[in-house]
Amino acid sequence: MRTDSSVVLAMLRIAYRADAKATTTVLVLAFINAVAVAATGLSVRNLSNAAGLGAERRILLAAAIGALAYALIASAQRVQHNLQVDLTERVDLVLCQRLNAMTAGAPTLEHLERTDFLDRLSQIRSSTETLAGACWGAISGASSLLSLGLSAWLLAGVHPVLCALVLLAVPPLYFSRRASALLARARDESAEGERRERRLHRLCTSPGAAKELRISGSDQDVDRRASDYWDGVTVRLVRAMRAASLWQIAGWAGFAVGYLAALAFVADEVSQGRGTPGDLLMVASLSAYLRTQLSTTVTGLSQLAEGRHTIRHLRWLQAHTRQQAHRGTTPAPERLTDGIRLSGVTFTYPGTDQPVLRNVDLHLPAGSTVAVVGINGAGKTTLVKLLTGMYEPAQGDVLVDGVPLREMRLEDWRARTTAAFQDFFTLEGRVLHTVGVGDVPRVDDAAAVGAAVEAAQAGEVVERLPHGLDAMLGRTFGGPELSHGQWQKLALSRALMRTGPLLAVLDEPTAALDPQVEHELYAQFTGPGRPANSSVGGITLLVSHRFSTVRTADLIVVLDRGRVAELGTHDELSRGQGRYAELYAAQSMAYAP
Repeated sequence: MRTDSSVVLAMLRIAYRADAKATTTVLVLAFINAVAVAATGLSVRNLSNAAGLGAERRILLAAAIGALAYALIASAQRVQHNLQVDLTERVDLVLCQRLNAMTAGAPTLEHLERTDFLDRLSQIRSSTETLAGACWGAISGASSLLSLGLSAWLLAGVHPVLCALVLLAVPPLYFSRRASALLARARDESAEGERRERRLHRLCTSPGAAKELRISGSDQDVDRRASDYWDGVTVRLVRAMRAASLWQIAGWAGFAVGYLAALAFVADEVSQGRGTPGDLLMVASLSAYLRTQLSTTVTGLSQLAEGRHTIRHLRWLQAHTRQQAHRGTTPAPERLTDGIRLSGVTFTYPGTDQPVLRNVDLHLPAGSTVAVVGINGAGKTTLVKLLTGMYEPAQGDVLVDGVPLREMRLEDWRARTTAAFQDFFTLEGRVLHTVGVGDVPRVDDAAAVGAAVEAAQAGEVVERLPHGLDAMLGRTFGGPELSHGQWQKLALSRALMRTGPLLAVLDEPTAALDPQVEHELYAQFTGPGRPANSSVGGITLLVSHRFSTVRTADLIVVLDRGRVAELGTHDELSRGQGRYAELYAAQSMAYAP
């Protein structure tokens, strides 16, 4: 019950902030509707009895009360329904905004790569409207319960045994809760299947993935797998709905039997002279309303049960997100004097038990250009995620000038870093903003954006567009669709917007570019035009599979199976005949005659 009340109060607070007058009106109308139902039954009884006695004034008074009560019921329900629909949409929007803010507000990426988090997130996103409607369902249910109480009081005036009619509400309510529990369990069990089905069908309809699926002939297989997930989810939900329907039918069958028995009992009382025709009409009238009230109460409790189930998932997400909160308070340094050190760093991704990095000790000197190389799966991108605070090490520390990154204000550190990734984001919109968001305070600074575009050698891409920096990109806005390499140049431009960073990460930033452009860019990154400001001790970190492009780096780090295998300059590592020399020679042979 405490959870139920907390759900209703939480939703009421949101609705009240959205529209205080509309929310108050709904509550008042719900109370009026409850009282009007009882007034209708009472007027029917008095009207019938007054008609038998020929009392004209009592007839007119009873008719007036009945007409007014009926009008109030009809109008109040309509207005209440319309207001609730509008408020439900507003509350749904607020919930979606809060959910997105909570998901995006976590400083790390761990929650976005955990299946249990994604399953709950998927369920909540598909149930925000249900959660918003749970509040009004509960209010309608409360109104109906008040009406049931007034009806019981009137029925007791005819005969005390008729109060049992209200007790007939227990079986439908009980069985409704059983039905809601069955459906909630089925939805939980179906969450993973629903998420996988959506993901697979999205692959079939997205242009990039669809090309490869069609060429390989695997599109039908992917569609079949998605359909299998859908069929499995459907079978589970239909089975649960069938069982829930049987529970509800059993509850309503018990009410129907009791309803008919009550009418037969009152009819017998009237025939024996122990009641009036008005009593019979009132019981029939109130019983009809009783059925409607009970149905509304059952529906409201079902909505509340679904809302309670959804709110449990939401609170789990909130608690998990709070656990991921970065609580560092130390400001980021204005300049680096020592650099960045990894001390005994071990890291394992959520849901796995195999460490990606194992007991790594590494020093990235201030003012240097550092290249990180290694085969796929060596841990290069994971190292980047730790350095940028996307994850925290399971063991050990990342130290920035001796201060653990976990103790530093992450927003400060992020403000002093910049990065370009191989799996970059294609941000559609004006070119000015596509690049400019790399440094939000200068997002509309055309001169700064132009300089970043030239530094990334993306000037030719912009010049070919009809309106230059003001051109719209992407099909969403009716603009041209760029090639993968052109998008990557703009992503690299975005990373070069921020001036004077203490850490500039370039994680395979030229994978889609031709070798000559790549060579020129890497030469620029390791020379005087490096992205990080060396005058403040800034570090430029290059991640690459191509060993030939990182020869001029001040320090080359060779990662192998999650460990630092070698450290040194190109000449030192080449003479050492170790892992670097082996991989460099293997790549060089591919270009030899």
